[in-house]
This record gives sequence, structure tokens and C-alpha cells, in this order.
Amino acid sequence: MQEIKKPKEPLLSVKNDFVFKLIFGDARNKDILRSFLNAVTKIPLEDLHDLEIIDSELRREYLTDKKGILDIRVKLRDGQQCDIEIQVVPLEVMPERSMFYVSKMLTGQIEKGMHYTDLKKCIAVNIVDFPCIDLKQIHTVFHYREDQHPEYLLSEMCEIHFLQLPYLEDEQCVKETDDAIVKWLMFVNNQSPEVLEALKEEGEEMAKAVELLEIISQSEQNRRIYEARQKELMDEAQRQYDSRIKGIEEGMQEGIKKGIKEGRKEGLKEGRKEGKLEGKLEGKLEVAASLLDILSDEVIAEKTGLPLEKIKELRQ
Repeated sequence: MQEIKKPKEPLLSVKNDFVFKLIFGDARNKDILRSFLNAVTKIPLEDLHDLEIIDSELRREYLTDKKGILDIRVKLRDGQQCDIEIQVVPLEVMPERSMFYVSKMLTGQIEKGMHYTDLKKCIAVNIVDFPCIDLKQIHTVFHYREDQHPEYLLSEMCEIHFLQLPYLEDEQCVKETDDAIVKWLMFVNNQSPEVLEALKEEGEEMAKAVELLEIISQSEQNRRIYEARQKELMDEAQRQYDSRIKGIEEGMQEGIKKGIKEGRKEGLKEGRKEGKLEGKLEGKLEVAASLLDILSDEVIAEKTGLPLEKIKELRQ
């Protein structure tokens, strides 16, 4: 009897941070990570040869840790540190967040008896599935520079990279970006078997990464963890959306209440003004009526400031 082959499962998305870390954060696949970091940071491959992946094991508690973010922390042989993270849920404070974590990486090196000169460079690589920099570029790099003389670098200790996946759809952005970076981001951004098959021709490390993704995607355990993480990411995106909508609605309601309050205030003010005018007119009419028997219409109009026609109406 002919054996029935089980159909292959669809490929998992590398944008899921669990899958991303399985591929790039596994100590057995340092060649893949080296190739990616070389493309993005331009650190020479020989300097990446002895890199150490810190906390390369996927923590068991991850399955129940809904807030966990699976970044990849790397230490180079000269002591430099690099943190790679992929973020798919839009985060408005992503730049500030990245600055905070780079600063923590830097200050985390300080131990008793050390000097500032002992500090080693810290690099953050952020792959984001949303525009978070006000520059229409796939790859942006930030350092501490002097405002009027940007060629002057205050210090090389901190370096932050942003890789914005949405701009892969823009042909001009692709043309302006290093080809090696574009290919690695296409791998991260794509689930198309055709595109991934073509990427296998782009070098040994890329071919290995695609084949590893194919293997990972067929594991039932990996798929369960993947689905749990996808659900959490979707829930987080929904929470952010609901919070944003609630904020808009509350803002509208507050605006309406303020508008009504201001309207009432303005109406009261206008009413008082009109009341004063009305009262003043009635007072003039009362004075004019009391003078009808002793003064002429012309004199009464002059003394009260009322139109002569009004005085004649009073006499009738």
C-alpha cells in the first residue's frame, strides 16, 4: 500500500519574534546572524567571528509570559554589545524606548573599580513593521552628533538602527538601500514560497536561513508556540486600537461638553448684555412718559436720547 505523505504546513512568519529568535538567535546558526549583522552594521565579518549570543535559550516561562519580548543580545569579542529586536505592534515611543535600552546596555557594563574608558560600544537594531521615523527610508542610523557640525561625533558608544519593513513596498526606498539589507529584510517580511526559494540563491547563509524556516514551520510544538504568540500580538494590537478609539471618543465628548459650557457661558453673557440694554431702554421710556405733560416732544427726545418718533408714539 502506497504511503500517504502528510502535506507540508504553511511557512511561519519570521516577523513573529519567536520564529525570529529560533533562526537568528540560535548559537548553532551564528553564521546566519553574522551575515545579517554585517549587512546592517557594517562590522567586518572577521570581527563577528567569535560573537557570543547571550541568553540564547528560549525560556520555558515564555509560554506563560505574555509580556515577554524575545530580543537577541550579542557580545562581540572586543566587548561590544548588540541587541536585535523585531516589533510588529505599532509603538509611538519606539525611538525613546530604544534609547532607553541602549543606555541600560551601556550602564549595565559598569562594575566597581571600572572607568568610563572601559565602556564598550552598544548597538541596537530595531526591525519594525510600521513607520516610526519621520524619514521615508528603509534603514536609518543614529549617533550622538553636534547640531551645527553633524560631521562631529560626540561619542561612538551608542548606535541605533531602525529597519522599517513597510518601505520595502517603495521602489525608490529599495534603490536607496544597501542590497544586502534589502535581501535580509525580504526574508523577514515574506512568507511567499516563490520569493523565499529565489532568496536561496543569494548566498550560503541566506539559503540556510530559508531552509531552517522550512524545518521550523513543520514542527507542531513550534506552531503551537507561534500561534500563542500571534494571538498575544493581535490582542496587544487590539488593546492599543481600543485605547486609541476610547481616547478619541473621550476627547470628542470632552470637546462637546466644553462647547456646551462655553456656549452657555457666552449665552449668559450675551443675555446679561441684552438685559442691561433692555432695562436701560425701559428706564428711558418711563422717564419720557413722566415728562409728556410738562415738556415738548423735541425737548424730551433731546433729554432722554430717544428718537423723536418714539416720543410721539408715547403720546398716542
